[in-house]
Amino acid sequence: DASLSSIMSLAETTSLGISRQKEKLKIFAFVQSVRTLIIEPKNFKLESAISIDLAYFDNLAELSLIRVEETQVCGMLGLKQKMVKISARATFSAPGSLLKGSATSHDPSTWSMLRHLTLTHGDMIVLDSSLRLAPQLELLRLSHNQIRELTDLSSLVHLRELDLSFNRISTLAIAAVAIPTEDNSSSTDIIPSTSNSASPPRMMVRSALPG
Repeated sequence: DASLSSIMSLAETTSLGISRQKEKLKIFAFVQSVRTLIIEPKNFKLESAISIDLAYFDNLAELSLIRVEETQVCGMLGLKQKMVKISARATFSAPGSLLKGSATSHDPSTWSMLRHLTLTHGDMIVLDSSLRLAPQLELLRLSHNQIRELTDLSSLVHLRELDLSFNRISTLAIAAVAIPTEDNSSSTDIIPSTSNSASPPRMMVRSALPG
């Protein structure tokens, strides 16, 4: 009887193990199939010890992060050739924190598929050179930061819309003349100086200028 009981117990344990393994495989298959992911803690703050590893999301194309600390996000660089749209609110302190990863990362490859990048409501003061790693960008939103001046964006030859509203920029000096409106904002069409076409595309720039 003791031997039979042991066999039955082992069978139950094995069955439970197989069942759990199947559940894990289902979850893994689901994670790999996800194309759009939104991470937004609603009524709580993620503990700093919690890490969000995006490396498992093999087919991720669109990502939205809201009030997630940049140190909690990892595995982003493995998605360089897949991400099309990234939106981060109150998460990254500079473009390089996202596009280049950690200080020890030396991956020179570009975000070849990235078209839309939104980094808002942060403490960003300057735009670092890492934006050249996203040469296909068409839309760049950097509103509600602390940016004081605009650096060279000539590498972003496909850029169509640049949102700099609610920053500390006093002038726009990228082959354009900002035209303030009555509501103290600017909506300016500019022609990228790097364009060699006969009829170059125009880009919309939105910026809050001091009165």
